[in-house]
Amino acid sequence: MLPELALMGRELDRSKGSGETHDKERDPGHYIDLSDDGKAMGVVPLDKLPTTREAYDTQLRAGGSTQYKAGYLPYSIIDGWQQIRKDFAYWRAAVKGAETATSPEERAWFEADRRLREKLTLRDIGVWSHYVADASQPLHVSIHFNGWGDLPPHPPAGSAPGHDGERLRSAPQCGYPQLHHGG
Repeated sequence: MLPELALMGRELDRSKGSGETHDKERDPGHYIDLSDDGKAMGVVPLDKLPTTREAYDTQLRAGGSTQYKAGYLPYSIIDGWQQIRKDFAYWRAAVKGAETATSPEERAWFEADRRLREKLTLRDIGVWSHYVADASQPLHVSIHFNGWGDLPPHPPAGSAPGHDGERLRSAPQCGYPQLHHGG
């Protein structure tokens, strides 16, 4: 089961490029652009995120941004966790249903439901683990995802090994054309 779980974690990357509607809606779920003060796009503090994405987007819009520019990774993680909790509840119900079934047909129905629930739960854990992994990637949780750009602070010359004072550009140093989202 563990190898299958690892395979499911990459499904979100495989779905990229499915189409503009798909990508524009889902890509921001993989990141959150936090400024150096811990606020999404300098507007919403990470430690004070609203309960819903709608309220988050409303606050961002009041500050001149949107959830599609700032990203909504924390909500992807919460949504996934809530789905997994529900998956396990249905799995437990199917197991109990099979144990207490009063007929072979009823037992077979609960067993089939349990097997299906196991597959769905495995997929949902894989999807959720992808978002958790995204949150552990420093460039997925920073406004500096593509370097410092026009934002301070530009490290002064000699302040970092091999750094000559030019703008830090993480993406080209890693060999990727651009590591992250638009926005």
